[in-house]
Amino acid sequence: MPQRWRWKRDNPNRAQSQKRGHPSHAHRKRRLPKPMAKELVTKMADEQLDRLDSFRVFITAAEEGAAIPPVAEQDLKCLHGLCVERAKRYCGKDGVVSIDSMASACSPDANLPAVWLRHAQLRSMYRQGLLAEWQHGTALDDAVFRLAATIPMNGIHLDQEAFVRHLRARDCAA
Repeated sequence: MPQRWRWKRDNPNRAQSQKRGHPSHAHRKRRLPKPMAKELVTKMADEQLDRLDSFRVFITAAEEGAAIPPVAEQDLKCLHGLCVERAKRYCGKDGVVSIDSMASACSPDANLPAVWLRHAQLRSMYRQGLLAEWQHGTALDDAVFRLAATIPMNGIHLDQEAFVRHLRARDCAA
C-alpha cells in the first residue's frame, strides 16, 4: 500500500477531526437528498427557459414596433450598476450580464425584457457621451433613470434627441 494511504488510514487525528465536525467535512451535512436536488435543478432550468422564452417573444414584438411598457426607475439603476461593475471586473465585456444576473438585480416583479431594452438604449446614449451633462464618473443623475423608465417607447429604438430634450426641459423646470 502506498505511504500516503496508510497515513490517512492510520492517522488518529483524522478520526478525531471527523468526530468534531471538521470544516473539510462540513459540505457533507449540507447536501440535499438526490431526488430533492434533481427537482430543484429542474425547477431552476424551467425558470431559465421561461425567462429566455419571454425575452424572445418580447424582442420579436418590439422589433415589429410594439409599445415598450414603463419600468421601475430602481430596476434601471440596479441593472446599470450591475453592468458598470461587470465592465470594471471583466475587461472588454462592456457590462454584459446574464438573464439570471439581471433577474437577481431587479425587483421580483420587474418586466426583465422591458428593463433590458430600455437600459440598452440608455447604455447606448451613455457610451456616445450624450448624457455627459448628467453623468458623474459612471453614475447618472436620478432624472436620467426616471425619464428612461417612463418615456414612451415604441419598437427597439429610442429617439435619443427627444430624450436629451426632455432631460434639458426637466432641468429648466426644476
